Amino acid sequence: MQTTLGEDKGNCMSACIASMLEMPIREVPTFLDKETWVRDLNDWLHQYGLFYLEIKWNPFPIQLSAPVLCIASGKSPRGNFLHCVIGKIKPVSLYKADMELIHDPHPNREWLIDVQDVGFLIPFDPSVTQVFYGVIQKAKDDE
Repeated sequence: MQTTLGEDKGNCMSACIASMLEMPIREVPTFLDKETWVRDLNDWLHQYGLFYLEIKWNPFPIQLSAPVLCIASGKSPRGNFLHCVIGKIKPVSLYKADMELIHDPHPNREWLIDVQDVGFLIPFDPSVTQVFYGVIQKAKDDE
């Protein structure tokens, strides 16, 4: 859960990262600098063999064989700023996938007004996936 709330000081991204990596939020820094947050996040994730990749969401054509967890970001219902939540992109048919929002770290659980971007935690070396074992197993169990 988020521990700091509000525009330009909330730690929803840190809360999402902590949830996905199954670690206490106190172990994840807050990435607030609008110019350097992705670089700062990737510098921190490097110790876990991971990097963060964010792309625009417009349900793009994609072939998936299993659900994929992501961090979905978009306009917050609480003001004119961004918020992020955890989503699960699920295959629907060939070249079609939908997203289900599954965890809002904000205490009031108002989710997002819209999804603008999706971000993924990706291993530098795909053969090293132990970090994701619990997360992958949860996604399979939720199917």
